[in-house]
Amino acid sequence: MSGGPLGLMHYLGVAGALALLVWGLVVLWAARHRAHDERASIPVLGTVGNPTCLTLGICLLVCSYHAAAYSLAPVVSLVAVPADRWWLVLLACAVALGGSLLADYLESRESETR
Repeated sequence: MSGGPLGLMHYLGVAGALALLVWGLVVLWAARHRAHDERASIPVLGTVGNPTCLTLGICLLVCSYHAAAYSLAPVVSLVAVPADRWWLVLLACAVALGGSLLADYLESRESETR
């Protein structure tokens, strides 16, 4: 089933990229519209601070861009990490998010001891 130069899997990839884009923008919006010290509840991560929300939002936008670049590769040539090294994008996002979560945990632990 092909609707032109892009096949069904390419369209599904673009739809996934759009979903990641919307999710990332929602997370960034939620972080922007909170007080500096107010914490947000993220379903998988739990209650986190604004820096972690911002890190998650940026990671989702980066993953969205790369998903779109990989999905549109036959038609549009976008600058992206090579498709055979997609795991590097996920690893970089996981390290960034893990570091942010660790900093969030250490900050909350320090504030509890005061």
